[in-house]
Parts: sequence; structure tokens; C-alpha cells
Amino acid sequence: MPVALVIEPDPRERALLASHVRRVRGVSAITAGSLEEAGTVMDIDPPDILITRWALPDGDGVQAIARARRLHREPTCVVFVLDEDAAPPAAMPSDPGVHVLHRPISARQIRKLLERTTRETLDRQPLLSPAEYLQLACMGGHSAVVQCSRDGLQLGEIFVHEGEIWAANDEHGDGVAAFRRLVRGGSLARLRRPEEAPPSRNVQGHWEYLLLEAARREDEETTGRHSLHPAPLDDSEVSRQVDQLLSAAARAVLRRDLRAAAESFQAAAALRPNDKVIKHNLERLRGLGYTSQGES
Repeated sequence: MPVALVIEPDPRERALLASHVRRVRGVSAITAGSLEEAGTVMDIDPPDILITRWALPDGDGVQAIARARRLHREPTCVVFVLDEDAAPPAAMPSDPGVHVLHRPISARQIRKLLERTTRETLDRQPLLSPAEYLQLACMGGHSAVVQCSRDGLQLGEIFVHEGEIWAANDEHGDGVAAFRRLVRGGSLARLRRPEEAPPSRNVQGHWEYLLLEAARREDEETTGRHSLHPAPLDDSEVSRQVDQLLSAAARAVLRRDLRAAAESFQAAAALRPNDKVIKHNLERLRGLGYTSQGES
């Protein structure tokens, strides 16, 4: 789910803008009253959308964008709020992703702008396999919805709740059978944050076992022979450090910061160079242009 950060010094205006944002389906809102407060908020939950008053008590809109870039990444959409009839300042950047709204701002204006932005953001989100997204979400202990497709057709969804594969459904049914159909080779996925409580649980078992078992069954169906899979790694200091790095990669993927995810995977690969999961994710990220050929 895209996150919109509203930076507005006036508490009433801030609450009103946040209310408008939250009425847009698929968008969540966080708020700040100053540039300094916004920096703290961005560090906790990096925004996809920035809605800010141009003139702030401790800076201006350009500084707000710079803060977002320095801490994390550039928002896909920036909305500058100006007073009624005010001309855009000369320092305001001119870019297709930059928009200007004059007060008073209606819920309809916000809805039209953000609905278009969220569609464009979803179109730009990179596609990975369902298994890759599930690994990252589960290793990081996150909640997420993995939307699966094949050849452009939507197949169904897999729900992850606090790091556990919780439920799955497709057009043929639900439960473990649906999960296995959705993670088959050739499927691609997009990730979204859950908008509500997860559905009733219909998939049981540890996520590693579920993925390995699905892969084993698919391999037997396609090759007619039993597959061997690596045993789980033991608990050691290296394993602890790798787990921390993979959790960081999971958080980065959930906020669609694939460059940061690549950095975490590369650090994990330096500690565990023969790990097939890490190597596979690095290969996928390299294919998307986020790591160089010379990096492991």
C-alpha cells in the first residue's frame, strides 16, 4: 500500500488533509508538522507520496524533497500546497511527478490525483516470483499480500501475517492446494500491504517447509523424480548476521527500495557465498539493474 506523508504546520489543516488521503482506497497517511518531524517520520516509514506545505516553519518544499532523498529515496509523487491564488515559487521543481494544489483543497482533488499516482506506482513496481516475495516477507516477520499472476492474468492471492504464510486463494479454491498452484514456476507477483485483518487461516506449516514441499511436488510432476533440497542452516553467529541482513532486505522490498535490498543481499552473500536463496535473489535484482555484474 503506498504511504503518503502529509507535512502541514497547522493541526487542523494537517488532520483534514490526512483525512482526505485516507479516503483514497489503497493509500495510507502519516503526518508531520515540520521538516524536522518529517525527517523522523520518514526514517520509520519512507513515503511513496509527499504532500507538503511549500512554506514550513523550519524550511521549504525543496528541503522536504532533499530530506526524503537523503534518508531513503525520491517519492514517486510530490504535492506542494500553496495559499489561495499564490503563484508557484521560482525554486519549485518542474517535473511530471510534481503537482501544485491551492487551498482550500477538496477531498475530490486529492482522490483524483492520488488514484492516478497509485496506478502509476503499481505499474512501475518490479515483478518477482511469489516464492521470492514470500521468502522476504516471512524472513522479516512482515504482514503482506502477494498478488500472483501468469501471462498477465490474475491468479489469486497469498496472505502473510507477521511472518507466517496464513492463507491462499485462487479461482479453483483455497488453502494449501491454492498456495501450491500460485507459487508454481512461471508465476509472477506484486506485493501490497494488507488493508485489513487477514482472512481465516487456511494454510498451516512453517513457510520454509511449505515452499520446499511445493517445489518438490512441482519438480516431481515435471521430471518424475524426487528432488533433494538443502537442509536448514544451523544457528551460528554467521547465521544470526545473515538473518539480520535478510530481514533488512525484506523491509527494503516491502517499501520497494530495491537498491537497499540489493545492498543487504550483497552483504549477506559475502558471509554466505554459496546460499542458493541469496544468490537467486541477487540474480533477479541484477536483472532489474540494481547490482553490477561483478558483484556476488
